[in-house]
Amino acid sequence: MNVKKVLYPTDFSRCSKQALDEALYMASRLDAELFMLHAVVLHEADPNNPEHHFPEAAELVRILSEMATTEMASLAAHPLGRDVVTHQTEQPGFSASEVVLDYAGEIDADLIVMGTHGRWGPGRLFLGSTAEETVRYARCPVLTVREQEEPQGLESIQSILVPVDFSAHAKLGIEAAKSLAARTGARLQVLHVVELRAAPSLYDISVIEDFTDHVRQHAADALARLVEESPGPEVACDLHVVEGVAAHAISEFAEEHESGLVVIPSHGLTGIERVLIGSTAEGVIRLAPCPVLTVKPFGKNLLGSSPQEGN
Repeated sequence: MNVKKVLYPTDFSRCSKQALDEALYMASRLDAELFMLHAVVLHEADPNNPEHHFPEAAELVRILSEMATTEMASLAAHPLGRDVVTHQTEQPGFSASEVVLDYAGEIDADLIVMGTHGRWGPGRLFLGSTAEETVRYARCPVLTVREQEEPQGLESIQSILVPVDFSAHAKLGIEAAKSLAARTGARLQVLHVVELRAAPSLYDISVIEDFTDHVRQHAADALARLVEESPGPEVACDLHVVEGVAAHAISEFAEEHESGLVVIPSHGLTGIERVLIGSTAEGVIRLAPCPVLTVKPFGKNLLGSSPQEGN
């Protein structure tokens, strides 16, 4: 695995501090440098609108930067970071995601590790999600860590869940998961979710059940072939086929089967296409009880090669 630069954005929340453990763990296991970033953002400042301009914006930025420097120093003193080369910086900007993405490009980051609050509903709509925007636009894999009351660290994972939709990018997730499983000794859980719509009462229920059994068996056979054909080391693997709505079914499976990590490809959809189709990866990021590693069909991957360019 060719990961030399791990970027860890932080807003000093409880959520992002939980993600620090995973960032340090990944940097240590992969012998990578850790770049710690805080975005200094004045959310109400608008240089083009006098009504939304701080009278002493420069002074506020200076104060926030000094506070960030102090917080960064305390994070850098984390006991897990003794053997990791770390860099600390504060960058100003109009949005946290913009700062994260710009800095990731500047340092040519191989992996981003960050916390996510897992908001749903109005809170997510009004506040936005820096993690989701980073996952959507970053040109490298992103490991998101959802805030938990009792977080379980990656150092103790025993199983890695890989959802498969049989798209052209399915092998990306399996390949990355195989490599991580080989490094950690974890067992793979390869999952396909069959999304069957509710059938009207007109249909014979026995016919529907027979059809569902046929689909399940066909999917299981296809999973076995896909795992065998996907590159990566040989690792212990279990195959699972369930019914449901993809993001919810994946998250429920992860909780019921105590998955320590979810590895999922993201198609990198943007704009109206993402709105209409939705994003399973983003739903899993908000719902999953464990960290989620998102890999892309473009930009960088964890194995040192670049998938074919394109969105």
